[in-house]
Amino acid sequence: MVHYYQVGLIGFNEVESGKIEKIFHVTQTRDRRYSLKPLNDQAIIDMLIVNRDTNSDSLAALNDFQQAHPESIVVTFSKNREADNEGAHHIKGMLLATKVIKALDAIAVAERQSVSQKIQQPIPVASQQKTSRENQEIATTIPADVLNVLVVDDSAVMQKSLAIELAKASQATQIDFADNGESALQMITNKHYDFIFLDVMMPGIDGYETCTEIRKIPGMKRTPVIMLSAKTSPLDEVKGVMAGCTSYLTKPIQTADFQKMLERVMTWLRDFKQTKTVKET
Repeated sequence: MVHYYQVGLIGFNEVESGKIEKIFHVTQTRDRRYSLKPLNDQAIIDMLIVNRDTNSDSLAALNDFQQAHPESIVVTFSKNREADNEGAHHIKGMLLATKVIKALDAIAVAERQSVSQKIQQPIPVASQQKTSRENQEIATTIPADVLNVLVVDDSAVMQKSLAIELAKASQATQIDFADNGESALQMITNKHYDFIFLDVMMPGIDGYETCTEIRKIPGMKRTPVIMLSAKTSPLDEVKGVMAGCTSYLTKPIQTADFQKMLERVMTWLRDFKQTKTVKET
């Protein structure tokens, strides 16, 4: 199984950036593959490497980036300074290929294990909150049944981000993860899922083909499938609809839009299950 990681850099000069790019090129035949991506508002960055040996401008850039992309893994680097306040993930010394790759692999494994441990138990129902001052009433009681959700995405950061968003939902969820379309199709044949999040760009078969195959599985004709993509072209959204997706969201995830979509899906599921129960009785 191949895992892809998009990496951004802060505080590295052109020579250092070129060296890191060459190091990442070596990983393109491995199970964990790293590639450099420029930093911008639309960037999907799994890991951000920050050079702590540079000036305060780099640290200011880091703060700005973290505010816009809180889900990204931050890795600090220092060659000359003592390793103080470097954060949870740190690379120290020369930019040697074996050292950098080994460090990033260890960080990637640790982060994936962290996400996996969090989803072994059902995510607790979001705490009920009070509405505005004009209406100090407790929100509607949350249904007790738990929804089974499948997240299909090869990015550990994106998996973690979706788990965080689902934890805020009005109904409890149990999440399973798949890293590619082939694994997702196998999991769907062995377990019932109430709805599915599906990345478009994945190794192997892409999200469009995966969605088409999902619709062929008995009992999956009406299951909500929400596609996720960094592509914002209307044509890409049309391709998603033609493949059978229920909704199409662009990355990075915007919490307000995501929660509105999630509430619509959960409301539809509750109504659908009630209607089905009535017909069966």
